[in-house]
Amino acid sequence: GLDNDLYSDASSLISAASSNVSRASRQTAKSAKNRRKAERKKRRLREGGAHEEEALVEALAEIVAQANQIQDEMSSMLRILCLLDEDEQAKQLQGAVASLIKLIKEKMDTVWPPASALSGHGMDSNTMFGPQLTANQMAEAHRQSANAAASQFQQPRPVPPALHTDQTWRLVTLD
Repeated sequence: GLDNDLYSDASSLISAASSNVSRASRQTAKSAKNRRKAERKKRRLREGGAHEEEALVEALAEIVAQANQIQDEMSSMLRILCLLDEDEQAKQLQGAVASLIKLIKEKMDTVWPPASALSGHGMDSNTMFGPQLTANQMAEAHRQSANAAASQFQQPRPVPPALHTDQTWRLVTLD
């Protein structure tokens, strides 16, 4: 009777609502999956790719993170090698890691230039104006500094990762 009809109608409504929620959930999951896929594709390191520079910077940041992790583990590894009377191997390992850290430190300024190196475009404020310059030279210097400032605002400067430089992991007896 009437109860069965009400039960059937309620069941149909619940089923339809459940179906809509399920469909929306699948679409949300699918769009999130597509976003993740697009991000991975963007980060894929391919020579000449549209996002090659971003991928290189990200890969180099990962190298810095791994170098930090190596340093964190190095002190105990060196001590274990010395306990096993492998002093020569420990010395070679310490030298190799120290060389790696030194190389990374030297190359970081190339990948992540200091702010002072980026602001060195065009003329500085001391040579932008003065009696030695013509009006055209002053206008050109002003235009160059405005273009340099605009380009800095267009592309955010990548933040360099922090490289551990304290070297507390080294064993002095191996030096």
